[in-house]
Amino acid sequence: MSKKIMQRFVFFAVIGCAMVTCLGSVGCQTTRNGQTLPASTYLKDDVQFFSAGSESPLSQETQQMERQEAEYIKANQSRF
Repeated sequence: MSKKIMQRFVFFAVIGCAMVTCLGSVGCQTTRNGQTLPASTYLKDDVQFFSAGSESPLSQETQQMERQEAEYIKANQSRF
């Protein structure tokens, strides 16, 4: 091969590798080793749903425990 053809081949090979690297680094959701990795723009996405109600998923259990504690303290006030 002539020197000019070889230079073109190397030039296009380098450009091709650079394009593959750039396109490979652009964010999209992927799965690697069983883990779903987010897209690069996941922090900019709009929040689509918030359920109504308290933030604690155990709010009823917490209220019940507080009632039981209050009843215990009330029943045993003479001991304290």
